[in-house]
Amino acid sequence: MDERKIDAATPQVPQFLEPPAPESRFRTVGQTGIRIDGQHANALERTVEADSAIPTVASAAGARPNSKLLADAGLLLQQMLARETDLELREATVEQRLSELEADRLRFQSLRIQQFEELEQNRLRLQSEEATLRERMVAAEELLKRIEVARLAAERERIDVERRRASLREEVLAELQLERQAIETERNELATEHERARALTASLEEQHRQATVEAERLIQSERERLWQTLIGEWEERRSQFQTEHDQWLATSQAEKQEIEREKAFYDAAVREAESDFAAARATQSAELQAAREQHLALLDAECQRHTATLLAERDEWLQRRAASESELFSQRDRELATLQSQREEWDRTYSIQRAELHSERSVLESRIRFQQEHLEKLRTDLERAQNEHRHERQVERQHLEESSQLLLKRMRQIDLYRASVEEREKSLERERNVLSKSRRALSSTSDLDRISLQAERDAWEHERQIQQAELRRQQDLLTSHSENLESRRIRLDKLRAELEDTHRATLEMRLAVEETWVDLTQSAGQDEARLRVDQVRHALVGYYSQLHEGLVEQRREHLDAQSKFERLRTEFLDERQKLMDWIAARDNELRVAEERLRIATADSTTRDSAWQAARDRWLQEKTEAEQVIRKLLIELGNQHRDAPANAGSMPMSAMIAESALLNHADAVSSAPIDRESQVILNEDR
Repeated sequence: MDERKIDAATPQVPQFLEPPAPESRFRTVGQTGIRIDGQHANALERTVEADSAIPTVASAAGARPNSKLLADAGLLLQQMLARETDLELREATVEQRLSELEADRLRFQSLRIQQFEELEQNRLRLQSEEATLRERMVAAEELLKRIEVARLAAERERIDVERRRASLREEVLAELQLERQAIETERNELATEHERARALTASLEEQHRQATVEAERLIQSERERLWQTLIGEWEERRSQFQTEHDQWLATSQAEKQEIEREKAFYDAAVREAESDFAAARATQSAELQAAREQHLALLDAECQRHTATLLAERDEWLQRRAASESELFSQRDRELATLQSQREEWDRTYSIQRAELHSERSVLESRIRFQQEHLEKLRTDLERAQNEHRHERQVERQHLEESSQLLLKRMRQIDLYRASVEEREKSLERERNVLSKSRRALSSTSDLDRISLQAERDAWEHERQIQQAELRRQQDLLTSHSENLESRRIRLDKLRAELEDTHRATLEMRLAVEETWVDLTQSAGQDEARLRVDQVRHALVGYYSQLHEGLVEQRREHLDAQSKFERLRTEFLDERQKLMDWIAARDNELRVAEERLRIATADSTTRDSAWQAARDRWLQEKTEAEQVIRKLLIELGNQHRDAPANAGSMPMSAMIAESALLNHADAVSSAPIDRESQVILNEDR
């Protein structure tokens, strides 16, 4: 009854058995799957045949005394073999479950390692993003420093302009002060000449009085004789003098009108030149102030926009980092909890099965202990066969496990390499887009700079032509003024000669007057003659004083015109020198701008060629790595197909060589871009 319970409690699991190898010297007996050698198989067959023949023999010869014993022995042997088979099956089941649990543990461990690697990769990626952000922050700080330097340069330029404006104002004030001093000096000289003329007039009057006294003594005797002649000559000379005086008045009035007209024309030209110069200076100052304000506004807007972009990118990166870290930590906690629950469940199942197995083993050992002696040889052979078979299966399982692990590792490395290649392709595409954008921006900027430079050059050429035409006009005007001044000097020389002739004639006339005075005093009397002489003297003094004042006025106007002409000539030369300096400085600035544009274009071309060479070199390395991976995949597929036939015969050296080659390919695939391409990419950024 107990035996039937044990047999009923023993599960039949033939699905875990494996067919024997064709080279094995063992064979399977019945439905149990036990493999024994040939001698034991023959003995077992003979025993089974004897057992099957026992009822026949017993029925035929019921008188045999050992028939029942043999039947019991055969039945007992069959039961023992069946129980042994069940034990082996249970052991195989337990070993298989243990191997599955070990495989699960290894898989969980590899999954944990993979997760830790992913966490490490994420940490490295976050570190690289932090480094990139720091670099961008450093670049932003450098940009702010450059903007500050540009602002300081603009401020220095503004201070320089203010200083130059102040220096120009001081120079103009100094020139005005010098002109005032010169005018004051000329005024003092005129006053000195006026005093000298007054002293000369007084001395002449004194001489005239002395000559009059002497003439009174000398011509008293001849006064009567010459009186008639003097009257006729006096009337004739008076009429002639009046005619000459009228002619001189008309000539002086015409010359004065001409001088006034030339003075008005010259003053209008001077005012026009001053207004043009003031308008040009105001226009240049307004343009400079507008350009400076526009440049400062652009710099401030660019700085604010770049700072806002950096802050937004930093906030977005911090949010992404916090989200990824929280997600990774939650995923790790969930997986650890799952692993812990599975481990506890497996421990409980394993302890229950182990307890059941130990209880069943103890019962079976207690029941079959008395049968061990005569089955010791059979057990020894069976154990040796099982050990050999287990060893073979273990070796095969080890080879299969190593092959599967190596295959998984290679597939993982291939996936990582593919991900790295895709990431590098995406990075290359992004870099290509950035390069194309930067190239387009540089091209548009260079075109705009070239267009603006050409426009500035055209405007400068037009302004230069206008200024040259204005300079030629002013030069012609100054030439005409110099010719007018030369003609005035010639007329003044003529007037000086006429004045000397008039003075000589006056002296002669004075002598004649004295003679006439003598004759008049002799003929008309002393009082009447003195009265007439006083009248004539007053008329002559008024005439000469008027003539002297006219000459002084003409001389003063001539000196003023000459000083104003010299001042305008000096201002014209200064303005011409400043204009030439400004033109030279503008030419230098244009040449420097062209040189900078040419250098920037050459640098851009050099960077493009270097980046293209680095890209071609990287694509070549990528193609070589892909070829190596394809070759490794083909070899791995061939080895995987050949693995079921000769899994145990795969040499470990080949596996190690393939693993090393795959690791080398992975290292090549995950290697960063060389230093030159990295420097080029950083420069493009």
